[in-house]
Amino acid sequence: MKVVIVLGCNIILDPKTKKYIPDIVLKTRLDRVLCIWNELVDTETIIIVSGGKTRGRIISESNVMSTYLVRNGISKNRIFEENSSVNTIENCVYSFILLEKIIKSRVSVSAVFDHNIYCNYYGVDSCEVRELSPPTEIMLVTSEFHMTRSLKIFNFFIPSIEITPVESTTPKYYKDLGEVNEAKIPIDNMLNSYINRVM
Repeated sequence: MKVVIVLGCNIILDPKTKKYIPDIVLKTRLDRVLCIWNELVDTETIIIVSGGKTRGRIISESNVMSTYLVRNGISKNRIFEENSSVNTIENCVYSFILLEKIIKSRVSVSAVFDHNIYCNYYGVDSCEVRELSPPTEIMLVTSEFHMTRSLKIFNFFIPSIEITPVESTTPKYYKDLGEVNEAKIPIDNMLNSYINRVM
């Protein structure tokens, strides 16, 4: 089984419809999913759209993402919303909490995460050790400027599953802004602080 995990980004209010829609960066990520879906539609593949309510929004990024994909032809029963995360680390962790709920007979969070780092930090009580098969592949969809950090996080928490990067192409102005912001994020320190908090 393959799992496509799409990481959220900013959503904006459409002045015409008064509804939230993906901003240009998030739209490129979702359009990248649409591009690869023809190769996946007839396979045992599910999509997790990951993103909670950020920046005071009244709706989650994942809800807007799901709506966009459905309107563009992907069946709603293939899409699952992770609507609690507000950063990339939580995108990773909460997507796997959701994945365990979706396919209890196929994957256990405790089988793929470091039990102490994951369960203790997030207070998950249901990390029972079970001999269950994990997904064969995770296709991680995000912007090119965001992929290096995202892969580092997913590989840190999920070292036993192959993570395939699927980059979206961002317009240059937004890509340049993204690269500047990424350079300011001390990801190694963030991951180390997570470890220290649970040890």
